[in-house]
Amino acid sequence: MKSDCLKTVSTVVFDYFDTLVYRDCTALDIKRISALEVSKTCDYAVSGAYLLQLRLSAEEYLSSKRQSGEFSIEELACEMACRLVSAGYALPADFASTLVAVEMATELAHQVPNDEVIAFLKQAVAQSKAVYVLSDFYMPKPCFLQFLEHHKLAQYVNDVFVSCDLHCSKANGDIYPQFLREIGVSAADCLMLGDNYRSDVLQAKRNGLQAIQVKRNAKSAKNLQAAAQSALQSVLAGKYRSVEAMSNYAFPLYLMCEKMYQYLCKSGKRTIHFLSREGEFLKKLFETYCALQEDTRFDCRYLFVSRLSTFAASLRPLAQEDFQRLFKSYPKMSLRAFLTNCSISKADIQTLEAELALDFDCSVPNLQASSEFSTLLHCATFQTIYTETTARYKQNLTDYLLQEGVGDGAVLVDVGWKGSMQDNLFYAFDEALSLEGIYLGTVSHGAIANNKKTGMLFSKVPIKSKNYDAWTFDKNFYERLLSASHSPTVSYRREASGEVVPVFTEYESEKSMYNRIAPIQAQILEKFSRISEVLRRNGMLLADFEPLVLDTQLRLALLTGKKKLKFKKALLNEQFENFGYIMSSKEHLSGAFSLRNILKNMFRLKHLQRVMGIVSTVFSHHKLYTPAALVSAVQYRIIRRQIQ
Repeated sequence: MKSDCLKTVSTVVFDYFDTLVYRDCTALDIKRISALEVSKTCDYAVSGAYLLQLRLSAEEYLSSKRQSGEFSIEELACEMACRLVSAGYALPADFASTLVAVEMATELAHQVPNDEVIAFLKQAVAQSKAVYVLSDFYMPKPCFLQFLEHHKLAQYVNDVFVSCDLHCSKANGDIYPQFLREIGVSAADCLMLGDNYRSDVLQAKRNGLQAIQVKRNAKSAKNLQAAAQSALQSVLAGKYRSVEAMSNYAFPLYLMCEKMYQYLCKSGKRTIHFLSREGEFLKKLFETYCALQEDTRFDCRYLFVSRLSTFAASLRPLAQEDFQRLFKSYPKMSLRAFLTNCSISKADIQTLEAELALDFDCSVPNLQASSEFSTLLHCATFQTIYTETTARYKQNLTDYLLQEGVGDGAVLVDVGWKGSMQDNLFYAFDEALSLEGIYLGTVSHGAIANNKKTGMLFSKVPIKSKNYDAWTFDKNFYERLLSASHSPTVSYRREASGEVVPVFTEYESEKSMYNRIAPIQAQILEKFSRISEVLRRNGMLLADFEPLVLDTQLRLALLTGKKKLKFKKALLNEQFENFGYIMSSKEHLSGAFSLRNILKNMFRLKHLQRVMGIVSTVFSHHKLYTPAALVSAVQYRIIRRQIQ
């Protein structure tokens, strides 16, 4: 712009947005980021996605109320607050002022001075021209004065006029006569500069002003949503069929932590107990998430527990116990396996073997209904051993939990599925404590009062969550992915000092499994931080992030190659179950993949993709890696089409 055009005027009027300053994002991005920040400030009493949709609806309504279509940010905030209260949301008293403050901060964070136009403004001031700002916007004059002060422009501007204050606009042209009356200058003495041809040029000229259109800065209005998607794709490094791609499990794990954080903020719970062993890495991830949020409110603790170490403590007196929590999942069992699951010592098992003329190692298809089991239950020696063992385990476990700060309303975090350990803890306290479990996902139908379970990514209660079947595909791999650095807990011991400490049993195969997975966990942690940076920088809503995560989860589970299949098979073989059937996964799979079992399971499955899942797993088990990979790829295509 040349200074020659200043010769014939006494007053220069500048549009603000895309003229004096430009945004490094779109106007919708500003609203989205503000919605997310307000949601966070209100401890997620209302989600960012809901706030954004509510805002857009409120804006449309307020715009229709006046002929000019103008409204202020204060009016918008009050309208949103009224709607939320009417919908039953509990809001802080300062909700409206918080929204205004957040919007101001967001605007300033994304405004960039337009150096060329500002240089022209300074030329006008140097030539003793009066300078005004005239803008169509929903923020009133005091906000613009703060904008100008922030950019060190306030000293050059005589005054500011905004459409929301005057209830008229440049777009309609009716703001110009009122503006001219306010400043007391004739239209011919004014030069208008702005980026919008209709509002800043055409309407200005119609009202007698001189006008120049300012070219929009090429760097302005970058779409942050598109930028976020692009940046996240760069984080998704590596081919899905490779072992290295397993680091992309950072995406579903980040989504779990994000949802868990919002859930805990909303509930007001600040102390969280992570259950071993999958909870070890989950705790590390959640603490990393909180650090990235610069939030120090949460007290994350770790409990050494297992199904074996907690089951005996959860058992009722023998006359009241039906053992359904054991037999429902493990109906076929030997007497020795049953007693071991109940933490009966080897010495006591030998005593019972000597007294009872029974085969303790014979696996009975339905042990609970067998004569052998009935004989055991009616044995006086067993009754005494059972009572003493369960009482000792209950006392030690409850003392350990109380010692670690587990009380009424305690929040437990684990990988999930049925929440068996939570149930065990609940019954160990004779149902006297209210417990709440937060899991990556839950698959259990049942629910117990005061023993709440919530799946962050998927759940079956009260109904199947959206895309449940897709989320649950290959869910058990998380148990290996979240392998811990320590051995499983088998019981608790009371020290001379009175402190109760966990007792561990080491399995060499599980050490090997952790050594294999530890480098991938380190890569996940690194990607976790990168994901956080992208989402925070671009203000991405969970509703926009979740579809990418679900697709990533499915690709990781189903798009595979030979090395990845061999790696996953090795992890599975090294896993050891010290509860239920009490054997390594390798031993269990050898029986599971008998021709009889394969045909039976395939016949019982109703859905094609589940049958294909069995076929792929069987191929992999028998080292037919190429056919396994091909079947899985077809399976991915089928499931992907079913996603909502």
